[in-house]
Amino acid sequence: MRRMVLSFTLGAALAALPCAAIAAGFDCAKAATQTEKAICADQALSELDEKLAAAFRSALASASDKDAVKNAQKAWLKRRNACADAACLRQAYDARLDELGKKSAPDADQDLKDALAKRETWRERLKWPDDCEEEFKESAGPGAFPGEAAGVDIYSLSASERLAVVQCGLYAYQISFVALLFDAAGSEPGRLVTFKEYGRETSGKVSSDETTEMAGEPVFHERGKTLTVFSKSRGVGDCGSFVTYGFESGRLVVREARAQACFDDTRKWIDPVKWPKVDNP
Repeated sequence: MRRMVLSFTLGAALAALPCAAIAAGFDCAKAATQTEKAICADQALSELDEKLAAAFRSALASASDKDAVKNAQKAWLKRRNACADAACLRQAYDARLDELGKKSAPDADQDLKDALAKRETWRERLKWPDDCEEEFKESAGPGAFPGEAAGVDIYSLSASERLAVVQCGLYAYQISFVALLFDAAGSEPGRLVTFKEYGRETSGKVSSDETTEMAGEPVFHERGKTLTVFSKSRGVGDCGSFVTYGFESGRLVVREARAQACFDDTRKWIDPVKWPKVDNP
């Protein structure tokens, strides 16, 4: 029976546990969440999870700011748990392993400073809302979104058009973010996009709203130049919305929207890509 290392990721308890407890495994027979079950059922993902645990221990042991490493791990877990399929999970593990490889290096503190400096440079260039930046600093913290530019991902849409996805806050089970379109060849600020979001009642009625700050897990797909956002209405991820956005004439458009109601009774978890479609989104 395979043993996993996911229990070191338990939310608020993480910061208080010693390294040995953080690395404790759990029996796959007791896997409770859909993410844990998916990892236990996939040998490759199981091996990635074991590899990540070792990398986390190494990074934690060598870090001068251990809280930053722990906070980053907790933030990553929330992003990982928002994945809707194995491909997303593999991508999440690969990205985190790369980040932890940098964290285990002697210049880990400098890497963090460089990432924050790049975020500030992008903010001066794109000028996203102050509210977003305040959330990033207050609820997430500078170590929660590691990467080349902390919490800022840039994607190419065309020869000069770019999409910036900027992470703002960190909620109980997902992040909040804003997205901006900008011309890489110009110097104008980014244009904040408006997301259309959806909700479905148990009666089947669908409601929609618009927001510039979205909550959920954004994933950019290079092929097709689309952005999918999985938004959970509750932590287990059995209800919410799964929307695919495209880009046309410099604006964000809905290509497909799916929404699942939150029922009080226990029902089988359904992959968000199979949730009921929203008519005429």
